[in-house]
Amino acid sequence: MSRHSRLLCFALLLCLTGYGASYRPAYAQTVVAAAPTCPEDAKLQASQESDIVTAVNNARIAANLNPVQINKLLDVAAQRQSDDMAAKDFLDHTGSDGSDVGARVTATGYAWGNLGENILFRMDMSAAGAYDQWWNSPGHKANMMNPAFTEIGVTFSCTVPTAKYYYAMVLAAPLGGAPAANGSNATSGDNSSQPTAAATSDMATGDAATPAQ
Repeated sequence: MSRHSRLLCFALLLCLTGYGASYRPAYAQTVVAAAPTCPEDAKLQASQESDIVTAVNNARIAANLNPVQINKLLDVAAQRQSDDMAAKDFLDHTGSDGSDVGARVTATGYAWGNLGENILFRMDMSAAGAYDQWWNSPGHKANMMNPAFTEIGVTFSCTVPTAKYYYAMVLAAPLGGAPAANGSNATSGDNSSQPTAAATSDMATGDAATPAQ
């Protein structure tokens, strides 16, 4: 074998065994993180509400208070506020249209005698976490444990793309029901009377702005 042939064979051997230079085209790879999703279907809404109401009623029964019952009109009022807060990413009892909880509940056709609202946001969907936030805040706990309330509605809504979950709870008793006990208003909320309601009507509000850790 000639010297030239031996050199060609050696070069070929280097390539086959992985030694020596070779050209490989470079491909840029871009990884796009999936946008957060906001599951809000009817089954999830019902599940979250059921879990929170169960926790509220367990606490009320342990304190010898009557349990509250889910009322779909109160769900409508709560959903209006949670949707509004999520759509515009704010936490307040006053809606972006200037409405308060009394106006929102009245708009559903529910004639209320006593009324309260709790709101919060957190960075995950958790019925237990939402309940704990309210329970650990004196004003919100007072609303949930108010003996005057007989009915409840709880909903949540989610922002896109931050996936911040806004929860709203509306507690009420129909007009003509038992009046609120003295001193039973939420201590950290805004209390006001609805002009069209009876003299004993009460509106208590509270918010919980601390997100989940």
